Amino acid sequence: MGSYLSRISSYFYPQDNIREELAKLRNEMDANKDNQVTKEELVTYFAKLSDRIDQNNDGVISQKELDAYLSNQKEEIEHWKSQYDQINEKYEALLSHVQNSVIENNSSNISMISDNSLKEYIKNEIMDSRSNIKLIPDSIEKRAYLSVYRAMMRSIEAMCQTTTIDLLNHRITFKIVPHT
Repeated sequence: MGSYLSRISSYFYPQDNIREELAKLRNEMDANKDNQVTKEELVTYFAKLSDRIDQNNDGVISQKELDAYLSNQKEEIEHWKSQYDQINEKYEALLSHVQNSVIENNSSNISMISDNSLKEYIKNEIMDSRSNIKLIPDSIEKRAYLSVYRAMMRSIEAMCQTTTIDLLNHRITFKIVPHT
């Protein structure tokens, strides 16, 4: 059984992400969210999974059906990864353009966004079943969230650095700096 799970997980996840993926799997199996997986929850989870894999509905999962299911899952993941890479490339190009414009028009440097704060926030988002996308491996989903949140922070920062309010002979400006 152990080598079977290793074989399946090697289709999708690098070795260093297996522990995270197994924790996610456990959370998916835990139907009543009491942080324990009962025999009934395990049976229900695998019954639903086997229904998706058993293409000819004969009640038996053949090696051919399993390989087809895993291949399809891998293709779907590759599709989403490709979509993410395309979006990320466009975001990075746009953000680079915005940053260069801000730097050219503003003498102050763009502050550094705390990667540790973003990563901690994203880790919590991934563990939340309401925001976790189950079809996408967490390692890919983390990269997507990180890129999106970085883009969002850079955009907000660029807007703040180029926004001024003149009020009663006073100029109000904004600056984003990491909280220590």
